[in-house]
Amino acid sequence: MAPEGWITLGTVRRARGNRGEVIVELHTVAVERFLEASPVTVFGPGQEPREIAVEDAWQHGDKSVLKLAGIDTIEAAEALRGG
Repeated sequence: MAPEGWITLGTVRRARGNRGEVIVELHTVAVERFLEASPVTVFGPGQEPREIAVEDAWQHGDKSVLKLAGIDTIEAAEALRGG
């Protein structure tokens, strides 16, 4: 959960694929907003907030998908779940 005063663009729900992509529940009008806002600050559960560049953002059917810089494995993506 983001601290007071921050704007939440989305919540990471789960990993997608094996390249560290994540499925995001949007709290904004379009997934492309993440590219405009890059880098984004990620508040992973039990982790210190960190800035991560958004490499790509797209819709896949009814799912919003992000590829974040430095998040290259399923395990790294899963660690962001809920953030």
